[in-house]
Amino acid sequence: MQESSITDSEALEYESALEFYRQYTDVRRHDMAFITTAQGAVFTIIGKDLLAMNLSSFLLSGIAVFLLLLGLNSERRLTAYMGAHMKRAKEIENLRKMTLLSDAYAQVTRRKLLLSNTLTFPVYYALFALVWVVVWIVNMV
Repeated sequence: MQESSITDSEALEYESALEFYRQYTDVRRHDMAFITTAQGAVFTIIGKDLLAMNLSSFLLSGIAVFLLLLGLNSERRLTAYMGAHMKRAKEIENLRKMTLLSDAYAQVTRRKLLLSNTLTFPVYYALFALVWVVVWIVNMV
């Protein structure tokens, strides 16, 4: 067997890592779509009372923030899983002189002003949470 040929177990592991990465990316997008829809729905329901909320509006906004925290936790977990799978896939690539992931990573990092989803998604959730904090402070004053 040549040094650069990939074993059956490595091929399975590599393909599995890439498939998990695709699945996690899909879950990540669904999470973000759900959280965004939920936030929009709560803002719409509270509507004109946003700056003068009653108790039910406060409770509804609390549920919205709880969903944001769940989304943020999910994002952090998915990022960790995705990182672990990519690390193993890159190890196999390096061992067997393959370049799919390293070439793709090089293409992405060469582009200017692209931010990593690992940074972008948590900031997105944090901005929603910050809006709710500001709304709550305005309502307490």
